[in-house]
Amino acid sequence: MKAQRDEYGMYDPIPDADALHRCFHGDVRRDEVTLIQLLVGRSDAHLRNVFHAYIQRYQRRIEDAIKKELNGDLQRGLLA
Repeated sequence: MKAQRDEYGMYDPIPDADALHRCFHGDVRRDEVTLIQLLVGRSDAHLRNVFHAYIQRYQRRIEDAIKKELNGDLQRGLLA
């Protein structure tokens, strides 16, 4: 994987939390491209805010969603 991570960007975490949720529960279930882009393209600080917003909005940790909805190499890679 090659990431073009913006290490300094801070954005509103709510749209990213909602986008992650749609990756698992939207009309097109498991939008893996969006999922990967979000998780590898955002700064660590921003992702911490996104994960906190995800818990607040959906009462579930993103790690738990990944474990439930994905498997194999994709699951292991995203959890790493």
